[in-house]
Amino acid sequence: MPHVILVHRYFAPDTPPYASILRELAEHFGTSGYEVTVLTCQPSYNRRVVRRAPRREQLSPHVRVVRFPVLDDRASSMLKTLNLVWFCLCLVVRVSRIGPADVVMAASTPPVAVAATAAWLARRKGAAFIYHKQDIYPEVVVRSRPPRLAHKVMRHVDAHTDRRASKVVVLSRDMARTTALRGVKSENVSVINNFDPWQLDALPDTDGDAAVEDTTGDLTVVFAGNLGRFQGLEELFRAAVTLQADPVRFHFFGDGPLRAELEKLVAAERLSNIEVHGYTDPSDVARFLKDRADLGIVSLTPGVIRCAYPSKTLSYLRNGTPILAIVEGDSELAGTVRAHRIGLQAEPGCVTELVSVLRGLAHDRSQLVGANERARELYEHEFGRARRMEQWSALLMDTAVR
Repeated sequence: MPHVILVHRYFAPDTPPYASILRELAEHFGTSGYEVTVLTCQPSYNRRVVRRAPRREQLSPHVRVVRFPVLDDRASSMLKTLNLVWFCLCLVVRVSRIGPADVVMAASTPPVAVAATAAWLARRKGAAFIYHKQDIYPEVVVRSRPPRLAHKVMRHVDAHTDRRASKVVVLSRDMARTTALRGVKSENVSVINNFDPWQLDALPDTDGDAAVEDTTGDLTVVFAGNLGRFQGLEELFRAAVTLQADPVRFHFFGDGPLRAELEKLVAAERLSNIEVHGYTDPSDVARFLKDRADLGIVSLTPGVIRCAYPSKTLSYLRNGTPILAIVEGDSELAGTVRAHRIGLQAEPGCVTELVSVLRGLAHDRSQLVGANERARELYEHEFGRARRMEQWSALLMDTAVR
């Protein structure tokens, strides 16, 4: 059987979306005629939720997982660097002990060293290398700050990894264009977006359109995802403060660097229109989206949409939540929102426009009527798990036989 090695620091039961996506891919490859080895680390993304998993785990007859220990580095850049170096060393030692491999696949994990190491190991084993890019680093960072020498070095290293890959898999046409600027041949780039990875409890069907047709209640707005520094959250926070006297209620689900800043803002301004939920089980988030949400926010700092595609988009679509995409109007995501009439779009970095859009929806939701069902249909037709696995099967077969 062809042997596939999957490399990423996070793997289920760790909590990032990609940790669950990678497990789904591993299990699918294992049932599709491949021997699969996953090289990862102990859960560390949110140790309040999960701290330990088996060091070695046999998920199925053809899928095995090896987890390396790491330090808790959430609050220390020095420890992040140490864990990065440690993981790369573990990969070199472990892969040298593994038998022949046909394909090595690594996902983007800033700051690019893991993928570069995996590409080098693939070449040593005579295996094809697939680079699965969840974002394009460091471009995703320098969109919001002046580039430093370290960023230029990282871009050079990562672009070199791109060009050595048998396939670079990105999530959108915007990311494909950014990859092309690095000198990667178009035939070596594939666009395969993610799917919503959560195994959700059975949820009752709801009349999704009823919420948007009822304009008498508050507009319930949800942001479900990482509260990080590239999500354009500062503008969203300012809009929420401006709208505190309007019938708009904001619910933030998730953790990240800006959660504490948001909680301080809520306390300092005594805001009653914002509720911060923190990390919440995906089934509970899905239930909230189905039962209560009028609008799901997808926001990014200007330029970031060229280098990433927010995973929360897929959760909103799957659960029939209309989207407010705060991204550039010429992006693929904005085009999808308009073409399928699943919500609205606003330019990033403009608080005035954002306030105007939300205030307008609070008093007239006619633009969202029917968007719930259209969102669910779009997910099933274009983003569902079955569709994605078909694409991955074709790509892996093509790569493994080269």
